Amino acid sequence: YIEMSGTGIRRIITQCEKNGCQKPIWKIADNTISLIFPGVRHSQNIENEDKMVDLHMLSSDSSVRESLIRIMEFMQTHENVKLSDISELLGKSYPTVKRYMRILTDSLLVEYRGNNRSGGWYLASHN
Repeated sequence: YIEMSGTGIRRIITQCEKNGCQKPIWKIADNTISLIFPGVRHSQNIENEDKMVDLHMLSSDSSVRESLIRIMEFMQTHENVKLSDISELLGKSYPTVKRYMRILTDSLLVEYRGNNRSGGWYLASHN
């Protein structure tokens, strides 16, 4: 796949290798190629809208984006968050909150730790 990319991606991959990062993962779907760099973390500052993670890529629906932002802000100060906590925070149903968490999980922003009974949601740790 690398033959299809420009020199920018090749330079990024070279830098990852030099810095001991994991091998990039290529995903191809719907005529789109995505390149994922496992373990590479972007700094996230959710103090105000100007510094917020760009969630426009996660949903075109402004109310969904606002909910995702509220979840991320909440999780900055809370650990082991339950879906019921988020449901109460947003005033949204359990299935809706579960869908929001799937969006954030797929985006590598949050992760579930522990078992189904005592586990909870945390901001993703990218070591």
